[in-house]
Amino acid sequence: MIDTDAIASVTRDLSRKDFSHQFGMSKVAPREKAIWREIRDLGTRLWLDTGDLEEAKTLWCSDFEALTTNNTLLNKEVQKGIYDDLISEIGDAIREVAPKIVERMLVLEVAFVLNAYHALKLAS
Repeated sequence: MIDTDAIASVTRDLSRKDFSHQFGMSKVAPREKAIWREIRDLGTRLWLDTGDLEEAKTLWCSDFEALTTNNTLLNKEVQKGIYDDLISEIGDAIREVAPKIVERMLVLEVAFVLNAYHALKLAS
């Protein structure tokens, strides 16, 4: 039998690894860009849709309402190799608490952690 509570604990901890956001306190100084302000003034709600952390840092401004991403955009980041060590760490940690986990479930858990971890990095 697989200890799902142990897996949940490991995935929660790894998802929040290196995450120390101060809620309500942005790490990015507020800034506006005239072009986006003009578009917002027309009634458009602006969302930045990216998985690229550097691109998000460059493009983000206070005219955007939100930042969103998806699995395809995350996959582009994974393909860069930036998460290779984390993927191994996640797999090893889950196998440690659930040595009999089937590969399909392990892949889903790793994907869950990657999505949560990446989303928190984007949000911070």
